[in-house]
Amino acid sequence: MTIKEIEERSGMTRANVRFYESQGLLSPERKENGYRAYSDGDLDTLLRIRLLRSLGVSLDDIRALQTGDAELPDTLRRQLDALLAEQKTVERSREVCREMLDDGAQYATLDAPRYLDALSRETPAAVPEGDAVPKVRAPWRRYFARSLDFALCEMLWYILLLLINFNPAQSRGMRLLNLLMSALIQLALEPLFLSRLGTTPGKWLLGLGVTDADGGRLSYRDAFRRSVDVLVYGYGFHIPLYSLLRLYRNYAACDRGETLPWESGSVLALKDEAPWRTWAYVGAHIARFAVLMLALLLTLLPHHRGDITVAEFCENYNDLVDFLDREQFGRLDETGSWVHRRTGGVELFIDSSVTPALTFTEEGGYMTGVGFEESLVNSEYVPSSCNAEMQFLLMTFAASQKGAIWRLGEIYSAVQDIADNAYRSFDVAACGVRAVCDVSYRGYKDFGGLSLFPIDEPTIFSMGFSLSK
Repeated sequence: MTIKEIEERSGMTRANVRFYESQGLLSPERKENGYRAYSDGDLDTLLRIRLLRSLGVSLDDIRALQTGDAELPDTLRRQLDALLAEQKTVERSREVCREMLDDGAQYATLDAPRYLDALSRETPAAVPEGDAVPKVRAPWRRYFARSLDFALCEMLWYILLLLINFNPAQSRGMRLLNLLMSALIQLALEPLFLSRLGTTPGKWLLGLGVTDADGGRLSYRDAFRRSVDVLVYGYGFHIPLYSLLRLYRNYAACDRGETLPWESGSVLALKDEAPWRTWAYVGAHIARFAVLMLALLLTLLPHHRGDITVAEFCENYNDLVDFLDREQFGRLDETGSWVHRRTGGVELFIDSSVTPALTFTEEGGYMTGVGFEESLVNSEYVPSSCNAEMQFLLMTFAASQKGAIWRLGEIYSAVQDIADNAYRSFDVAACGVRAVCDVSYRGYKDFGGLSLFPIDEPTIFSMGFSLSK
């Protein structure tokens, strides 16, 4: 028999049956697929339990009868004595009712404390309300479990974008797309986990599991329907503000013990609330962040590494600029010359007064250095620091060196030093690459290293920048 059939034939609810199983009073057979199979003997056991519980016999007494530690006549005699004592209490309650009638008691003036004990009565032949598996509420535990699952799906989407050399944070419009794709990935993966394992990574870490009404695995179809309902009714499609409203309403309903829209046909179980699960949950988020950062750093590493040619260096440079979406930067052709870039139908021209030409040094066909020189006398242009270009040139060349993946901190530190020294000389190194910049000027005033303005004639500005192994 299935759980539905055993409910109908025993007159008990599913929660009653599960409760007696958890108390060890009923042990149905488990099939290979995890479903429970109830026998006629199980039905007889449930009917005996229902009868004895209706008579007020305790669970401990019923357990003793099942194990042979007690005899039914002795148990019935003790229960009869208890019922006689209870009968006296009932008689007293009847007397209180008569007294209330004789007193002409009215609701508006009712002396409740005086008559309160008379209002509590048990329904005859009813299974005690406590004989049921309590519903798992734990709204915060459920929320955090699903949040981890969503964060992992978001990580998978980001890694996929990084694999195709696309920066997931390139534009504001990407935020909505990232949210949508992460939700779709969760919608695809969550039913697989629930139908195969009965849990998800987030739920498993926090001790939660999901089964069907019979205690077996959900079918993929039921699991998918459950996931869709959570997305629609639980998170409101992740629509801002509306999503917060849905979360609040579901939190309140869950806290009251109500059945949520997606819980029809499934049962949520809580294995335990061990303290280690909280620490494991925090550790999972830290690990997720570390994996994402590692994937990002690996993406920033150039395709060509080790001994590279000028053409390969230029390709690495262009890839880095594209990944970081620096539209204001020019691109390099295979010879190292600045070229135009067309963005949104607008052609960006490379002005030699703003971005000076690069010169390369080579040895055996491989690049050993790159640099440029700038010299302006009474120029109508305000001198450019070329600071951002210096940073990108250093990042490209240093990251292409062998072992750069283990020395990314050096590159970051050197880039920061360059950023802090616009219009100033510096000498920094990273991954065996030295970056030197000599700056001198006259007739200009330096405003905090951010810009130069002419204040006197003649104006003279010179800059020499070089990268070398």
